[in-house]
Amino acid sequence: MTKAQLGALDRVDPFLMDPIVDAMAVFNRQAPMALEIGFGMGQTLVHFAGCHPEWNCIGVDVYRPGIGSLVLQCEQQNIKNVRIVEADALSVLERLEDNSIELMMVFFPDPWPKKRHHKRRLVTPAFGTLASSKLNVGGRLLLA
Repeated sequence: MTKAQLGALDRVDPFLMDPIVDAMAVFNRQAPMALEIGFGMGQTLVHFAGCHPEWNCIGVDVYRPGIGSLVLQCEQQNIKNVRIVEADALSVLERLEDNSIELMMVFFPDPWPKKRHHKRRLVTPAFGTLASSKLNVGGRLLLA
């Protein structure tokens, strides 16, 4: 973790949200919701949020250097429509209200090629069912 990322973690509180909290209440506005699961270093979420300030954007990850990187980028680009949930993605999805997400992004989530690691994979039929229940009618799941 870089010094800048570590320093950003000291300032992460305004960006954090509890996964049990109503997401709309956290942003203090009604707006389309974008959710990125496993945002890595945060580039995609920051780019999306910067291009779509009218959206509420949530990133879910447990990778602390990535969380620090996302906070830094939001600060540097004055992005105010991003919140972070530091938790397991499935537990967050289970707590989100049904039909509450307009766009869900999951990019390259499963670096578990060995058979004994398959239980760690995020993308499963059960994930598909859960994710689809959280999407609005006409909502999109971007998966790569």
